Amino acid sequence: MLSALIALTLQSGLSRGDYGVPIIRAANIAEAMELQGYATAQDRLWQMEMSRRGARSRLAEVLGAGALNSDIEQAKQFYTETELRAQLVRLPASMQGWFKAYAKGVNRFIQEGSLPAEYDQNGFKPEPWTEVDSAAITIKLLQTFGRGGAGELRNLALYKFLEAQSKIKDRATEVFGDFAWQNDPNSVPTCPPEDDLVKTKPAFPAPSPEITKAHLAALPPLGVFELLPGVRVVSLEETKRRSEVLKTPFKSGSYCVVVGKKKSTTGGALLLSGPQMGFTVPSIIHEVSLHAPDLDVAGMAVPGVPGVMVGATPNAAWGLTTGVADTEDIYLLNLKDKENWAEGAIRNVAFTIPVKGAESKTVERRDTDFGQIVFEVGAKKVGFARKRAYEGRELQSYEAVVGLWQVKDRKGFDKSVARATMNFNCFIALKNGDIGWRYLGDVPRRPSGFDPRFPLPPVRRAEWDGFIPFEQMPNAWNPKRGYLANWNNKPAAWWPNLDTPAWGEAFRNRLLLTQLEAKKLSPDSLQNAVVGMATMAETYPAFASMLKGTILEKWNGSYRDDPKLGLVYSRFISTLREELFLGVTGNLGSPDNFALVAQPDVMLRALRRETSYDYLQGRTASQVVSAALEKAVAAAGESVFVPATLPVPSDTKPVPWRNRGTYIQLVEVGKFGQNVVTPGVAATGSHSADQADLARLFGFKPMVLR
Repeated sequence: MLSALIALTLQSGLSRGDYGVPIIRAANIAEAMELQGYATAQDRLWQMEMSRRGARSRLAEVLGAGALNSDIEQAKQFYTETELRAQLVRLPASMQGWFKAYAKGVNRFIQEGSLPAEYDQNGFKPEPWTEVDSAAITIKLLQTFGRGGAGELRNLALYKFLEAQSKIKDRATEVFGDFAWQNDPNSVPTCPPEDDLVKTKPAFPAPSPEITKAHLAALPPLGVFELLPGVRVVSLEETKRRSEVLKTPFKSGSYCVVVGKKKSTTGGALLLSGPQMGFTVPSIIHEVSLHAPDLDVAGMAVPGVPGVMVGATPNAAWGLTTGVADTEDIYLLNLKDKENWAEGAIRNVAFTIPVKGAESKTVERRDTDFGQIVFEVGAKKVGFARKRAYEGRELQSYEAVVGLWQVKDRKGFDKSVARATMNFNCFIALKNGDIGWRYLGDVPRRPSGFDPRFPLPPVRRAEWDGFIPFEQMPNAWNPKRGYLANWNNKPAAWWPNLDTPAWGEAFRNRLLLTQLEAKKLSPDSLQNAVVGMATMAETYPAFASMLKGTILEKWNGSYRDDPKLGLVYSRFISTLREELFLGVTGNLGSPDNFALVAQPDVMLRALRRETSYDYLQGRTASQVVSAALEKAVAAAGESVFVPATLPVPSDTKPVPWRNRGTYIQLVEVGKFGQNVVTPGVAATGSHSADQADLARLFGFKPMVLR
């Protein structure tokens, strides 16, 4: 009787829309969060269970030894219970209350006893949910989506590999510079130079060949095969793999477009947001519509996290994309150096990891002033330490995002997002028709005299000098062209790649911009952009001019319009890479590494002879393109391009064209909002796949914004 009364009370403010989306109307925000916790547990409790255990290194306790490696990897690079609580108590008291209320709602559902079948299948019952569980999930989500860098070990391994190639040898520094460039002037930024509001640009290291060589000489001597295991650990490969299997956050990406009132056909501000977090069944994300006095917000939620992370209110709509800034560095610690590593220099934090069907495992997180030691080369006593700009302050970024629920103007937007410690692109569209964007987070100010692409030695002069001030971070407001767009591209023309060579002329945002060339943009224009991004070749706009006079001359870049030529083009990118670089660099250790390092941007520069090394090797660019196309046509044969599909339940028709948002919303601020969550809101039942038909047609359903 009591449980039935509790359920009735809880659901008095909870209803479900046509697609099962929780619509919550409450007396206050805390009550709304309690109802959200209850509703999310109804839909996704097992997913939430796996998410909290994954964040807190407790998967092996219920899944067995197969999950132990990911638990160990996570424990060595995450936080203790005490550290998690320390972040929670720094939040405003009201937000701390939201986490507690959310946990209360989850526990009400658990107490009812209607648990997902996976609990019986794995032989355990859920422990009470706590606010620390939600804090851990939130922090891990923010780390997955809002950090970048720590690519120094990968770069050092690449350099060592290049040194060993017979055609390179002492030219390794030049060749490495081709593949790990700092700033491509042809790379299109989010902020056009004419709209750049940063008056005093921050300084970035500009390593000369002499600096690079001196930097490398100061590092411990390590070979490629001693570095590669560390590369995998730093990348959290085991944790990401396990997270994807368990349908918890594992991937980052995203695109966003905001259109101002003068560029919009409707006269109102428009926002298109597509967080690309990967696809699973059930979806990585959830959805909710929250309403209380002084609160009307709807949009994307993440199971286990209170509130809405990407969404809209009657006054504003916002989107977030991964920023890709270099916010982490790797230091190489010579642990044999007793003078620098005396007692206390390494602080050990022990974790005990229970293992189902086996003895518990004790592991240590090893902390230093240069970050946590995430991997060691035992034979040489060298430790790889990861230093993080946002260390211990991730929840400030949660505070920044939920502050957007109340934003009505530019001042409120800037005040809210100034709290962010994690690196995001944050876009805002307002009811008055204004639009804006800010590049967020704590980005280190690095010293000169070192090459930011490589691991640093543990010396004081290599340490950071604070962070780039908020006012020096790229931003724009009501740009002259009438819109702002981002697909994880560089923020401003003057912002360098640093340790991750991602941004260049062939970067995918160029394709996004081709979808926005109309004099005026409408909601239909933005919906068509979603289709274009999903069905067209990302690199085609950069290579189109080089394909004149070839079999691909009349192809328009659409895999859907001409799947035969689409397959030829996709093979061409691979064969061009081999034609240009394979004979010089080898495959860089594996086909995957080769594709990762020898990017299309390097191909473009090599064809134009803009690289330090002549990869044409006596041929003309046309000859290389022709040879690559000939091989591509042969490799394609009579086949056609077949689009990747989104995962859906086995009894559901496949949904093609996977290159889209995990969640997509399209809003005209103050007028309407619509979105789609593929395949559905619930893990089981009628709402587990009822949005698959919408996704198949690139369609949307209405959002409840009031």
